[in-house]
Amino acid sequence: MSGMVSDRPELCSVGFLQPWNRCWVDVIKQIFVPSLPSRLVCTGVLKRPGPRPKVLLVGRIEYAYEDWEKIQSACDVFEYSSGSREDFLREIKAGRFDDCIAICRSNQYTHLSGNLDAEVLNLLPKSIRYICNIGSGVNSICTESCKRRGITVSNTPSVAADGVAETVIFLIFGVLRRANVPISTARAGEWQHECPTRIGMRGKVLGLIGSGETASAVAERAVAFGMKIKYCCRGDKPPSNFLKGQEKCCFEELTQTSDIISLHVLQTPETERMLSTREFRMMKQDAIIINTARGGSLITMLY
Repeated sequence: MSGMVSDRPELCSVGFLQPWNRCWVDVIKQIFVPSLPSRLVCTGVLKRPGPRPKVLLVGRIEYAYEDWEKIQSACDVFEYSSGSREDFLREIKAGRFDDCIAICRSNQYTHLSGNLDAEVLNLLPKSIRYICNIGSGVNSICTESCKRRGITVSNTPSVAADGVAETVIFLIFGVLRRANVPISTARAGEWQHECPTRIGMRGKVLGLIGSGETASAVAERAVAFGMKIKYCCRGDKPPSNFLKGQEKCCFEELTQTSDIISLHVLQTPETERMLSTREFRMMKQDAIIINTARGGSLITMLY
């Protein structure tokens, strides 16, 4: 199995549980086979005697049903598909998930368990060794607590890259063409033959904060519309794919020279409120901000 190890040692980013990724059974084999040689074999199914590994699924599987069937053939799956955080804590305390070795949860089902913070992690059975988060970020998981407990955490940072990139282009279109004006007036029965529009995308500078696969996917699409790309990133991390041929600059230059700024960063202490009063004052008077990352990266009350 191939995986991309992140810059934080407690995290291992791998692809799984989506039609275009390796299935999670490979992850289970990679992590647990060394400690469970008599239980899991290379085919991903049980062929030797002994207790079957237990896996906790929070929510439901929306994709990769065939891959999930492979997991069910190798493990006993406990499902927690409805309830609240309080219910989830009650189930843990009652011992329902005892002996589970892994937890799988999608971002869309975070409401069922709440954040996997220190309170939850301290109650989880000691058998938990792996938390699989089907989503691009891990801000709903206390990775420091996981690190102390020796729990490996994974996410799927690239599975939504195309979808997010298309959303960014859609939002740029909407703002530049002021699409909300004709849409709202038409719905109100007040169609306007003339409505204010802004200029198009060609020649505009798109500043990307971040250099991962999502930012690269945005750049690839934006160039097709004649936009000029600038990007900035932390440290010496190499840019992904299409960004390798684009202009890299410092954060201050990007903020000052971009017509449109699009955020593509994880929510960390370093990125929290990275766009605030100082940065807004540096921007062009008519600059546009597109945020498809986490809300904590900018202070919305200022604009």
